[in-house]
Amino acid sequence: MTKKCSGCGVLLQNDNIDKEGYVDDLNKDICERCFKLKYYGEYKEVTLDNKDYQNILNSIPKDSLVVYLTSLLSLNLDIINNFNNVIIVLTKNPELEKDRSLLSADEITIFIEEERSTAKGQVRVKLLQ
Repeated sequence: MTKKCSGCGVLLQNDNIDKEGYVDDLNKDICERCFKLKYYGEYKEVTLDNKDYQNILNSIPKDSLVVYLTSLLSLNLDIINNFNNVIIVLTKNPELEKDRSLLSADEITIFIEEERSTAKGQVRVKLLQ
């Protein structure tokens, strides 16, 4: 039986307490890490590396709707170029200031569309306060 954590989506397992997805009982719906985060506010660092994240990104079909939550300074165009339909949610609005005026979502969208090299789909930008 393969069951995923309803909190983070990792495969649940009861073999190794130090690995992601550990539960003491496979009938539970969330892993120990998510349980502690949800009920106790305790955060346990994830041990995934860049290759693991790249595998996750590679498993997403190119025509999927992707919601990319990031700050403008952390925006990675290589990630969004892999997908045809992307919604970019930008946080930390103070960094978007340009000559005392705020960059608009339209200006950021134009910049991103000019920089995208391979993807042909739509990019939408939402600014969070």
